[in-house]
Amino acid sequence: MGCKDIQELLQADYLDGELGSVEEKAVREHLLKCPACRRLEAQLRTQRAFLQSAKKEAPPERVWQNIRRAITTEATSRESGIRSVLERLRELLLTSRPVFAVATALTAIICIVVLAGAIILNQPFYAGNGEDYLAVYTLNGENGESLSNFETTLEEYFL
Repeated sequence: MGCKDIQELLQADYLDGELGSVEEKAVREHLLKCPACRRLEAQLRTQRAFLQSAKKEAPPERVWQNIRRAITTEATSRESGIRSVLERLRELLLTSRPVFAVATALTAIICIVVLAGAIILNQPFYAGNGEDYLAVYTLNGENGESLSNFETTLEEYFL
């Protein structure tokens, strides 16, 4: 292993005693040969001892209050975010928009044209100049002048 690998192991697991036996042996052998890595190990041990000797104090109550307030604020902002999405959706659907008004008017016109066409097409059909009677035939037979014999099997199917 090179110095870079040894330095990474020193900073991560060596001082905590979390290396495997093979890696720990390699680090010890390297430290015997390399003065730069020994200096790094000494610095890390000094820092570790300093941090472990530091006095442990509980944070002041105002810190905990700030943490609680931040958690509450975040929770309410999430909830208000969901509410605002629902409110925007409701506004979009319930408020009158010119596009929706035009679409509604066009839909009404189309429905009227379709219904009028259905009524007009339901009238008997005459062709020619009035003298030539082509056929007056409706499926419900209400006009009284329906043709009754086409002499085809198709007639039998529909009648």
